[in-house]
Amino acid sequence: MRPSTILVCAGRRIDAPDASPSRFPLSQIEYVCRQVGAVLQEQRVTMVVSSAACGADLIVLEMARSFGIRFRILLPNSPEQFRTSSVTDRPSSVKWNWGVLYDQLIELAQTVGDLKILEGTPEGHRGYQAVNRALVLEAMRLGEQHPGAAVGSQPVQVQALMIWDGRPRGPQDLTLHFGEEARAYELPVLEILTYPTSQPGGRYADSNTGPTPL
Repeated sequence: MRPSTILVCAGRRIDAPDASPSRFPLSQIEYVCRQVGAVLQEQRVTMVVSSAACGADLIVLEMARSFGIRFRILLPNSPEQFRTSSVTDRPSSVKWNWGVLYDQLIELAQTVGDLKILEGTPEGHRGYQAVNRALVLEAMRLGEQHPGAAVGSQPVQVQALMIWDGRPRGPQDLTLHFGEEARAYELPVLEILTYPTSQPGGRYADSNTGPTPL
């Protein structure tokens, strides 16, 4: 029997207006949505674990909501602080209004006990690295608690999903760090590239042997 999946996700935020090089512009959202939908369906995802920054995080969470998939949100600080620092500081569109979407998803997660604030998280880059590790560990913990983890039950697996442009920024790249954390805990890693021309066949890729070749 093919296992269901708990999917832990991280990825690029939407580009700032003056971003150079471009890594995830608003124009690529619909393409990424289609790829996320394919992952959710083909991997039989029953739970998503993510933070909630504008761009990749909120897209995955919103797609999970549209598919009726449970999601858990982890934040490094209060929802109000995070909204200012990581959600509403980048361009939105009429359809993808990050502030409105964030408020809706946070409220839904909070209502069912799936909003987790990581108290004591350091400020800045180290804090976001700590969130990456917490995401991976939370997904693994949920996998161990899942009813399918019991002998004779429907099997469940934990997988990671990176949504990015495939071009590391260097050692400070938080999406790259997320993938490294997932692999360190021996999780299978899938990638969705934000530009279809950089991904053969325009589909998400299995990257367990390392980042997608450029």
